[in-house]
Amino acid sequence: MALHNVLRSFSELQFSCTYAKSFVRRLRGYRYQPEHQAVPKKLLDQFRENPRENVASPAIEEYNPEELQAARRFKFVHPEFMPASDPEHRDPVRELLEREDMMKRRAKLDIPEFYVGSILAVTLSDPYADGGESKFVGICIERSETGLKHNFVLRNYIDNQGIEIMYELYNPTIKKIEVIKLEKRLDEELLYLRDAPPEYSEVPFDIEAIPHPRGAPVPINPIKVKLNPRPWRERWERSNLIGFEIMENCVTPKMWKKAQLKENCKPWERYDLVKKYRESVPLKDQDEAYVHFTREHARVEKEKVASLDRQLKTKENDSDVTE
Repeated sequence: MALHNVLRSFSELQFSCTYAKSFVRRLRGYRYQPEHQAVPKKLLDQFRENPRENVASPAIEEYNPEELQAARRFKFVHPEFMPASDPEHRDPVRELLEREDMMKRRAKLDIPEFYVGSILAVTLSDPYADGGESKFVGICIERSETGLKHNFVLRNYIDNQGIEIMYELYNPTIKKIEVIKLEKRLDEELLYLRDAPPEYSEVPFDIEAIPHPRGAPVPINPIKVKLNPRPWRERWERSNLIGFEIMENCVTPKMWKKAQLKENCKPWERYDLVKKYRESVPLKDQDEAYVHFTREHARVEKEKVASLDRQLKTKENDSDVTE
């Protein structure tokens, strides 16, 4: 009986000590965590010898002038491959992995060339729609973000209501992207269509696609959108956009005078000393990203051609067997 009491008191003492230690650790701001195991040397050597390291930061001297010139053309065609401009969001390894995932998605989905102002038709997989898919037709009014987060907004006017849908370009539920009409506008964004009459945003769903000759320059639509009377969602008279017209008596002379001074648009920017650095990407980083894209794009296109050839051969063999 005495031995039992001794063991019981010893266990209570041990429990109180461990509880006291954990309580002290919580007061200090951390909790008990087991020690991490050391990484084996073989794994470290394998990681150091990984060829991905050479791809992530290739030397600029390795690029041919023709390859660089071709890669720089893609900056305007595929802006989603541009590295992030904000230094806080820059990570070369993450950007490389995202580019590889984007190229894998491009191998499965044909993503055409389009710009702000082009008319698109997007078919999305939707289990709640008739036939398991839904289709939306509209004019592209904005493209934003980089990498896998790149998205675009389509706008249309349906049943006396403006409808906008934002699609992520590399969303796995997208089944098809069709370019109905390939063209550009005078501005890089058309958000002022929200304050414009419906006829500038209305696109019929049964519109026929207008083919664009391969290699031909993309036409620029010089249309000037006439905005509705105020109020507007933004102070468009202070913007640097040129693709719209403001009706008379909508803006007073005093407002026009203030709008002509660029510093009045965003007066706080003159105190931002690192604005230019934060909104720009070094040319070397741009070349590295787009040269990697051109090489991967050529490889993906070759694989697509090879797969089509294999499909044609299998169809020919099947037809011979049936005959």
